[in-house]
Amino acid sequence: MKKLFNWFFSNPPARGDSLDFATAFLRIFAGLAMIPYGIGKIENYDKLKASFFGNPVGLGDEPSLILCIFQQIFCAAMLALGIQSRFAAFMLFTNMAVAVKFHFFDPFCAVKALPTLFLAIYAFLVVSGGGAMSVDNLIAKRGDSGAVALFRKACMLAAFVLANFRTDAQANFGLNAGRFSRLNARTV
Repeated sequence: MKKLFNWFFSNPPARGDSLDFATAFLRIFAGLAMIPYGIGKIENYDKLKASFFGNPVGLGDEPSLILCIFQQIFCAAMLALGIQSRFAAFMLFTNMAVAVKFHFFDPFCAVKALPTLFLAIYAFLVVSGGGAMSVDNLIAKRGDSGAVALFRKACMLAAFVLANFRTDAQANFGLNAGRFSRLNARTV
């Protein structure tokens, strides 16, 4: 009991296993806690795609929503597993930075501290990385073999493609609304 009392009140710095465990806990918690927000956006997709919070990043309402869903589900899962931890944490950091900027002073936002708290956690994880208890660390210990390097590059390429994915034909083919409407009118 005395040892526990001394450990608790002497406040020694975390080192070794305790720091690795704390980083893993924070990484897993921050990843898993974000996923329900992305699922909620998928459930309300039709309602949100028409007006996604005033087009916060300037991509358009629907592409901004798709990017947000990608960040809150796929990047959060990558972070929880410790795959490309810094990239995933950075993507979630940018998501929360947008949320703080556009919704912190919003009178309709019920919990103002939550995006700020997530922002701070993701900033820490961008700096610290996934820690010793992550897939990234396992890959680093084994060395980047050809297959592992290919897998990492494929994950980054998939993340880039999904982040830039647009569902409407106008964005995919570079057509403006007027030309696209006339093309459809002629074929029908």
